[in-house]
Amino acid sequence: AKSWSGEEYDCAELASGDLLCIFRTVDPTGKTEKEVRWQGLLKKDGQTWKPQDVGPAPLPHSGHPELLATREGVVLHIATSGIHGTADGGKSWQALSGARPSGYYPRSVQDADGRIYIFSHVGGDDAYGAVDQSIRMDTFRLSDK
Repeated sequence: AKSWSGEEYDCAELASGDLLCIFRTVDPTGKTEKEVRWQGLLKKDGQTWKPQDVGPAPLPHSGHPELLATREGVVLHIATSGIHGTADGGKSWQALSGARPSGYYPRSVQDADGRIYIFSHVGGDDAYGAVDQSIRMDTFRLSDK
């Protein structure tokens, strides 16, 4: 297998203390030069973590991955390709109904009352002012309160 290159990643801590990670990387199998999504679990082992089950993720490729461990126990994968959630540590992912895909390079947070905020931008890796650019904020809840 090829070495990893071009990676960007994010991790979310699960209730067990394990870390669920999503990677944006050039295909490490060497089968293609395209960027792909991979995921892995880092198992908590005392004061450290040990990688397990690293492999292709069932998520579409997108920009920088953003994970949010929510108060409801669901981990959200937030991307320009859509928002997906897992309640089983990444074994399965479901598209979040009604949520619009994020803008570029999203960051997210959940406040004490359960509202989720996603901050991102419209534009890309171009010089400021070259195209119509703006900062965007989306907000929603996973459950009615």
